[in-house]
Amino acid sequence: MQKNNVVSELVKIELLNDGVAILTLSRPEKLNALNAELVSTLKGELQALEGNDDVRGIILTGEGRSFIVGADINEMKTKDSESSIEFISNLHGLIDTVRNLKKPVIASVNGYCYGAGLELAIACDLTIASNEATFGMQEVQIGIPSVIEAALLPFVIGLNKTRELLLTGEVIDSEVASDMGLVNHFVQHEELYEQTLKYTRKITQNPPHSVMLQKQLINRWLENAGLDQSIKNGIDSFGISFAYPETKKVMNEALK
Repeated sequence: MQKNNVVSELVKIELLNDGVAILTLSRPEKLNALNAELVSTLKGELQALEGNDDVRGIILTGEGRSFIVGADINEMKTKDSESSIEFISNLHGLIDTVRNLKKPVIASVNGYCYGAGLELAIACDLTIASNEATFGMQEVQIGIPSVIEAALLPFVIGLNKTRELLLTGEVIDSEVASDMGLVNHFVQHEELYEQTLKYTRKITQNPPHSVMLQKQLINRWLENAGLDQSIKNGIDSFGISFAYPETKKVMNEALK
C-alpha cells in the first residue's frame, strides 16, 4: 500500500507503508540516459533515503521502455580527456553510493539496460528483470572502454563471459542474462512490479542491522579482491580514450 509520493522532474519516489521506497528514473524521452543532472539528483535522493529511518529497502526502476540506456552520449561527445575523467568519476560516485548504501537496493529492470545502466544494476543487491529487458555493454562500439563498475562483471559472470560481453558490445535478452548470472531473476513484464516487491521484502523482513552488516561484509570481500584499484585504472583508461579522434567520430555517428 502506498504511503506517500514525492515527484521531481527526474526522479519519482513512492514510499510504501512497509518501508520500501521505489525510485523511478523519469527521463523517458532520452530513455533515462544518465546525464550530469540525473546522476546528481539520483545520488542525492538515495542519500536522503539512507537517512530516513522509515525506509528499509529501495527499488530502482525506469519510466517508459528503458531502465537506463547508459550514459548520455550527447553529453559525453563534448568531453576531452580531462573533462571526461570528471564525468566518469561523478558517474562512479553514483554507482558507488548504490553499492555502499547501508540499505539494500534492488534493480527492477523494465527495458533497455546498457552501459552505465548495467553497471548500476549489478552494483545493486538484487536485479529482477522483465522478460522484455535487454542488456549490453556497448562502449567499445563508440570508441571507449567499459570502466568503473564494469570491474564487477568478472565476479558476477566470470572472466570469459565478461570478455565476450565487453569486447563484442553484443546485446542479450533477459533469459540469456539470467542464464549467465547477470540478473537474479527474470519475470513476465506485467509481473515485474509485484515480483520485485516480493524479492525486496525477502530482504527487508530481516533485521536492518544484519542486512547492513552483511552488505558491508560483501563489499569488503570485493575490495580485498582489488575492485577499487580496478575502478581507478578504468577511470584513467576512459580519459585516454577521449584523446583519440575516432572516439568523437563514432559517438556522433551513433547519434544519427
